[in-house]
Amino acid sequence: MACNTSNNTSIKILSIKNNSDNSNIALSKIVSSTKMIPLETNDSILIGEINKILCKNNYIYVSDGRTLFKFDNNGHFVSKINKVGAGPNEYTSITDFQICSNDKVWILSRKDKRLCNYSWNGILENRIRLNFWINNICLLTDNSMLLFTGNETEGGNKYQLKKIDLSTKNIVDNYIKIDNERSKYLFVKSTNHFNYENNSKNGFFFDIFNDTIYGIYSNKIRAKYYIDINKKNIPNSFFKKNYDNVMIFFQTLFKNEYAYGTVLFGETNKNFICSYYYNKLCHISLISKYKYKVNDFTNITDDVNLMNYPITLTSIPLFIQDNDELIISIQATDIMDYAEKNLKDKDISKLKQSIRYTNEDQNPIIIFSKLK
Repeated sequence: MACNTSNNTSIKILSIKNNSDNSNIALSKIVSSTKMIPLETNDSILIGEINKILCKNNYIYVSDGRTLFKFDNNGHFVSKINKVGAGPNEYTSITDFQICSNDKVWILSRKDKRLCNYSWNGILENRIRLNFWINNICLLTDNSMLLFTGNETEGGNKYQLKKIDLSTKNIVDNYIKIDNERSKYLFVKSTNHFNYENNSKNGFFFDIFNDTIYGIYSNKIRAKYYIDINKKNIPNSFFKKNYDNVMIFFQTLFKNEYAYGTVLFGETNKNFICSYYYNKLCHISLISKYKYKVNDFTNITDDVNLMNYPITLTSIPLFIQDNDELIISIQATDIMDYAEKNLKDKDISKLKQSIRYTNEDQNPIIIFSKLK
C-alpha cells in the first residue's frame, strides 16, 4: 500500500515513488471537476504578485502582499482592504490573512509583529502586538488562532507553533519545540503551512523542512503522517552540520540529490495530495488510499479550460483548499503568449473570450480544480 503504518502506530507513512524526470499529466485525469475564473480588472483593481488565495462563503480572497481583494465566485470585484502605511491603524505588508465567520479579516504584518482585524470598510476593529516573529496564521475559531513562528527564537521563543486567544490576546499553548541547530540558519518562509481536513474542524500543519505532517485538533497537535519520498528525504544528520547562513545551507543542499519541501498537503476521499521539491522542480503526488498507485508530476496540461496550456508547477502560485480544490493562478499574458505560438486564429479568439482577455495588464486567471 502507498499508506503504511510505522512502528509508532499513531503515524502513517505515505510513500511517494519519486519520478526524477519532468513528468506531465492531463488535468482531466486528476480532477472530478474544474472551473476557470478570470478576475475582474480595472484601473483600481490591479493585482501584483499573489502570495495567497483563500475561498470562503462563495467569495475569493486574494492578497498580493499590499492589498487584500474580495471577488465573488464569478470573479467580479466586491471590495478591497488597502491600509499600507506606518500609522497605528495601518500595516507595512500583508504576510498572511484569515477570514472570520462574520467576514471580518485578520491580517498578519510580520514586519510590524502585529495582527490587525479589519472590517471591509477599512476600519481597524482589533489589534494585537506580539514580541516575536510570525510567518503564518491559521484561524481555529473566531476566538483562537495558531501562529507559526518558523525557527525564530527572538523574544525567548522556543516553539514553532503558538495558540493565541484572540479575545484576551494571550498565548494559551505552545507546540513543536524549535531545533536549536536549525534556529541558527534555517529561516525559510513558505506561503502554505496549514490546511483544514475536508468537512471537518480539524486540520493539518506542514513545514517545508519537516517530513512529518501534523494533525490539528481542538485541544492538541500530534504527528499524523510521515512523507517518504522514495528514500530520498534529507537525513537528520544533514541538519546537524554547521552552516553560516541559509544561503550556504541551500548551496550544500543542491549538491546532493535530496527531496524535500512539503508546501501543499491535503486529503480527499480517495487520495492524499502532497507537494515537494526535487532537483529544484516542484512535484505534486497523488497517493491513493485504496491501492498502490501514486501519480507524481511536475507539469499539468490543462486539457479542460485552456486548450492544452502547459502548467509548470515550479513557476506558478499553488494553493489547496479544505474542499479538496487545488487552486492555480496563471497570468493572462502567459496564456496568450502560448496561444499565439500554438493555436489557430479561431481557437485564439475562443480562448480570449473564455478568459475575458482585455490587455497585458489583465489580472490573473484562477483555476479551481476539485481533486479526485
